Amino acid sequence: MASKRSGGSDGRVNAVQIVYNALEPLSAEDRDKVIASVQALFGGTPTLPPQTVTAAPVVGSLPQASTRPVSLVEVIKEKHPKTNIDTITLFAYYRDFYERLARFARNDLRGYFSKARLGPPANFDRDFVEAVKRGWLQEDGSESYITSKGIEAVESGFPPERRTKETKSRTSGRRKPSTRAAKKKASPKKPR
Repeated sequence: MASKRSGGSDGRVNAVQIVYNALEPLSAEDRDKVIASVQALFGGTPTLPPQTVTAAPVVGSLPQASTRPVSLVEVIKEKHPKTNIDTITLFAYYRDFYERLARFARNDLRGYFSKARLGPPANFDRDFVEAVKRGWLQEDGSESYITSKGIEAVESGFPPERRTKETKSRTSGRRKPSTRAAKKKASPKKPR
């Protein structure tokens, strides 16, 4: 399953860092099991004997691993969410990547506004549903999760949504002229 967001060598370095951070707290035996499982999922076979598989960092390409936790406020300042929809998606990302809690219920994310010292949105449920509509979150009761598209949105700094023609006409506040009025305007007046 190749990801579109690998992005060349930078993507590989990021992937190695993520894998390293995920495996670091595990025992050597558990690391071996996880690596073997992932290789099996991708259709490969372990290339190293299980006793020699380690999660050692690549020298010179990864920053020193820190045992200090990363705060939610730090992640918000780094990722720059612009809307409540972005922020809710960021909370799911934070749970998954920093708290290692991949699954959540809708209301689990609600409390992160106070953790981040942000005021709660006027309509949390509407914003959550919009994140689901965009494909950033998958809602499944207490087994909801952030999707690959949601991870891409967070990691790319939430690029602006492309507004469709339908969205523009809906949000412009102007009514489209009727067909008859448009024809009158378009046809030149005949001289008398």
